[in-house]
Amino acid sequence: MGSKFFSITGILLALTLLSCSTAEKKEAAGEIQTRDRGKALELQRCLIDINKNSPETVSSSFTLSGDNKGKKYKFGGSFLYDKKGLARIKLSDYIFKSPVLSAYRNMDKLFFYYPVVNMIQAAGSRADGLIIN
Repeated sequence: MGSKFFSITGILLALTLLSCSTAEKKEAAGEIQTRDRGKALELQRCLIDINKNSPETVSSSFTLSGDNKGKKYKFGGSFLYDKKGLARIKLSDYIFKSPVLSAYRNMDKLFFYYPVVNMIQAAGSRADGLIIN
């Protein structure tokens, strides 16, 4: 059960982060093709049905452990996602439980808060590269 749980959590985490990193492609006038509109509408109806049966929110706790040039580390964390486009990931030191990173997603904006240096970094289509101290 443990490895299956972490596999599902890893997949959800990867999908959420990938959805934040995809760029919007702007189509030039006249490039949009309408010949497959029926197939597209059928696929859209299928996705709507799938989404009706999926949970409104997904949450999980996880641990990360690794080795960087002989220096071992371990973090604990939590993950929360909902269908409205909100997501939250929190990482804490495993031993002292001190917060290391908090990441928040609100639709097309992604915010990173580093409590050790008291810094918020925002990225997204409307806040690209903005750093607030």
